[in-house]
Amino acid sequence: MKNMVWLFLLLIPVNLGALEIPLDELGTQKETSVLAYVDMDRILRSCQQSEKVQQEISALRENYEKEEKELQEKIAAGEKEIADLSAALSALRVSTATLSENTTTVLNLPGVSEDHSAELADRQKQLTEKKTEIENLRQTLSQKKEEHRAAIADRENQICNEKIVQVYKILEKLSTEENIAIIVNKENILYGPAHRDLTDKVIRILNNQ
Repeated sequence: MKNMVWLFLLLIPVNLGALEIPLDELGTQKETSVLAYVDMDRILRSCQQSEKVQQEISALRENYEKEEKELQEKIAAGEKEIADLSAALSALRVSTATLSENTTTVLNLPGVSEDHSAELADRQKQLTEKKTEIENLRQTLSQKKEEHRAAIADRENQICNEKIVQVYKILEKLSTEENIAIIVNKENILYGPAHRDLTDKVIRILNNQ
C-alpha cells in the first residue's frame, strides 16, 4: 500500500520549484534496492592523469619528437647548403661577368666561356634540386607532426575506452557486493547523498589494477 502511495505521488504533476523534499531524511531511509552514482568525467580524468598512462604517452611523444628532430636537423643542414650554393653561384656570376669584359669569343651565353657556362648551369641545377629536396622535407615534417598528434590522440582515446570497460566491470562487481540495483552518472541526477557516490572507490580500484 505504501509503495502504491509513492507511485501515485510520483505520477502527480507538480511544480518542482515549489516542492520541498527533506533531503537528509531521504538520504537516510533504509533501502532494499539501492541507487548509487559515479562521476564518470572525474574517473576518466583520473585514469588519463595516472602515472602509468602518462609514462606511456610521454614515451610515445618522445619517440615522435625524436623523429621530428631528425627531420628538422636535415632541413637546417639543407638550408645551409642552399645558402652556400647561392653564395657560390653569385660569386661565379660576378667572376664570369668580369671575364666577359676581356673576351671576344662568341659563345652560346654572351660574355661567358663554355667552361663557366657549364659550371653556372651545374650550380643552378644543384641549387634548384636542393631547394626542392628541402621543401619536400618541410612537407614531410608537417605531415609527420599531424600524424603524430593524431596517433597520440588515438592512443589516449583507446586507453579511455579500455578504462571504461574496466569501470563497468568494477561497477558490476560493486552492485553485487553492495546490493546496488542502479548506478547512474552523476551529471544525470539532481540530488544524491554523498555516501551513495562510488567515484572514489572506483578510482582506488582502478589505480590498484
